[in-house]
Amino acid sequence: MKPGKLLLGAALAGTMALAASKATAFPLYLTSASGTITYTAYYGATADTTANKAQVAAINLKSIMQLVTNEVNVVTGTNPPADVQIAYDPYTFSLYLTNSSGYYYSLGYDSINDFDIYFYEGDIATTFSSSSNGSESESDTTVFGFGVSGYGSDGNFYEFEIYGRGKISFSVNSKGVASMTMSGSGVDSGAWQNSDDGVARGSVSFRGKGTPEWSGPYSIYWWND
Repeated sequence: MKPGKLLLGAALAGTMALAASKATAFPLYLTSASGTITYTAYYGATADTTANKAQVAAINLKSIMQLVTNEVNVVTGTNPPADVQIAYDPYTFSLYLTNSSGYYYSLGYDSINDFDIYFYEGDIATTFSSSSNGSESESDTTVFGFGVSGYGSDGNFYEFEIYGRGKISFSVNSKGVASMTMSGSGVDSGAWQNSDDGVARGSVSFRGKGTPEWSGPYSIYWWND
């Protein structure tokens, strides 16, 4: 594994502004997320059998967006636009909120509010090919990680982290337009409504299309960076 590839998010330094110039020319959007958090609400005394029964809560894209936008509201005092999406720049390895009007808010780690969101694909095993007309295709197997944690509008703490096997699909047509998917599934830690402990399980997928910021296979860019 190359050092420095497990980037767990830069400091949370978002600015609510119409700042399309700050966004990448080739964003990937979080288009799907699903999973569960199996959790123990609290640990009672050993003899208290009713206190230690695991429960299961469902996680989806909507619940993740609610958590992230609530944290942005807490930090800034203003709700993000209703149409914001979580975007990932595969060339700077950064996450941010954006919409079609150019809204931009950088996402990462905020120690004051215990809010964090990160995504990475590391240790890439790659297969790619190119053709005489300039088109390229790539399929990679990766180590994958995604996590989000923070406080919901109910004032409770939530955590959803998954770590496991991922995949990158990347193709460029003869006109130089690229399509890319980064996805993965796994298990790791979780928390639900201030639970004492928990285990998260699920999958997420980022997808996008545009002009790539690097000429050639994405895995080569990742390796050289």
